[in-house]
Amino acid sequence: MSAAAHVLAGLAGAAVVAWTIISAVATVVVPRGVGVSLTRWVFAATMIPFRLRARHAKDATRRDAVLAAYAPAGLLALPVAWLVLVAGGFMLMDWALGAPTIREAFAESGSSLFTLGIVVPKSMPQTALAFTEAGLGLGLVALLITFLPSIYASYSRRELMVTALETQAGSPPSAGRIIERLARMPPQCTITWDPQGYAQVRW
Repeated sequence: MSAAAHVLAGLAGAAVVAWTIISAVATVVVPRGVGVSLTRWVFAATMIPFRLRARHAKDATRRDAVLAAYAPAGLLALPVAWLVLVAGGFMLMDWALGAPTIREAFAESGSSLFTLGIVVPKSMPQTALAFTEAGLGLGLVALLITFLPSIYASYSRRELMVTALETQAGSPPSAGRIIERLARMPPQCTITWDPQGYAQVRW
């Protein structure tokens, strides 16, 4: 029974690590948008406290200020989720390969993931597992570092579009305000939208 539990724990840990690495690669490396359940869950969980805080905002300006921190918080929560899942998966594998207790397996996994070296593996399989975990930990951090500039550029483009809307929809931009202003225009004018999202008014 104990041997079967160790095997199942090792397989479950390997599955968690593989799922996390695939999710990280699909989120960061794949150039087009790919639906990744792990990333979606992390951002959904991060949204909960911001949504609760925004409900108690006194006005739209305060609500926008609260929600503006959501995207950076989600980006910071994403690597934390990756590291926690990788550490948990390797902890199960360390326990399956001979760590006496879950606590010692956790210490060995954390020591390897963050390259601390405070726990020395006791067997060759555990040593190979420690090397693998250390490489994956550094790789996940490197992936995020390379991902941040592209995300920052994307947010900068979005802010430029939002700023351009202020002349038509006010500050902060409001869908109701832009509809109200467009309704006030004379009927002989035509409004078209260019690929960048700007309104072109012709009389």
